[in-house]
Amino acid sequence: MEGDPHPCEIVCMAAGAARLAWTDGDLSCMERACGTCPIPEVIAHDEWACLFLRPVRFIEEDEAYLCCRYFFKLSGEHQPKTMMYCHRCPHWYPRPPLTIIVGYEQETERIRRWITGEDRGEHERHWNPAAPPTRGVWRRMLDLLGWV
Repeated sequence: MEGDPHPCEIVCMAAGAARLAWTDGDLSCMERACGTCPIPEVIAHDEWACLFLRPVRFIEEDEAYLCCRYFFKLSGEHQPKTMMYCHRCPHWYPRPPLTIIVGYEQETERIRRWITGEDRGEHERHWNPAAPPTRGVWRRMLDLLGWV
């Protein structure tokens, strides 16, 4: 680009390293490139942004999710879009700079594949509290007590 000897590119890591725009040092184009995506605001200003938070964005569908590194498989494609589930989390840890989170991009991409269904194997587990137990209640209690 003309004017700035060092233009930079705006890349969205939440969208799988999607290239959004080039800037000549003027960060106002970042606002246009990111549009109405809530992720930058949440990461910068929400006190519950955590080490385990993995924001995921799908630009084509204009969807943004705020997934947890540990619990994203419980929700399948129905991931949270707000930080509501993060409040009072017993696993909360302050979010450090991205440069010191090891494997951040790879983990975000793994979560993206899980949401889209590409990475779900035949052994996918769904948490369903209404599902009947495989063993009777008395049998499980006796197993726990070691009386069997």
